[in-house]
Amino acid sequence: MTRTLRLVRRRLVGSVFVLLIVVVGSFLMLQAAPGDAVDAYVVSMGGDAGLVESLRHAWGLDQSIWTRLANYLWALLHLDLGWSVTFSRPIRLLHPRIPFYVVPRGDGVFMLGATMIESDDRSRISARSMVELLNSAHALHPAFAEAEILEIGTDARPAFPDNLPRIRRDGSTVYVNGLYRHGFLLSPAISRMAASVILDNAYFPEVMDESDDQRRTA
Repeated sequence: MTRTLRLVRRRLVGSVFVLLIVVVGSFLMLQAAPGDAVDAYVVSMGGDAGLVESLRHAWGLDQSIWTRLANYLWALLHLDLGWSVTFSRPIRLLHPRIPFYVVPRGDGVFMLGATMIESDDRSRISARSMVELLNSAHALHPAFAEAEILEIGTDARPAFPDNLPRIRRDGSTVYVNGLYRHGFLLSPAISRMAASVILDNAYFPEVMDESDDQRRTA
């Protein structure tokens, strides 16, 4: 048993070392490529030298390559994938088929979910999203390949640019919104906060503080 544990430990250490080499190598190759994120942004959106300098400083591209590498590794360690310039919000996941869930409804009926697209489009599901969802179900359990599709539903979830909930007070009216796909889990805590705001005039900076940029883009 001890020998097996040593082998497993050795394999895990080796895997971490290989992963570190891949991550660092990928980072260095991107740095060696001509141009950077600011150049790509300016080409597509336009801008002058002042904007370029400002963006390089804001995105940390004016730092040394080793400082940027250290910041990159530290962010990955905390599962921080960075900030999406396109959508002006944090990047949560880079794979369209994650997260995926299965909810048993009884009598052999299951609810599968869910594709997640950063858009306010409320039209019907696309063929690509359906294929990705069904592929995920099949990967989870091959029996889903023989399942009958009873219903397909799509809609938009309420979300702010940073995907965090908000409690807003305007005179005697309290607004609660932005729970996104976590409403079932967050509702009890947010409801208690909203009740405290109404009854005790409480203030919760984690859900009530907002910058001007967030208000303009909400």
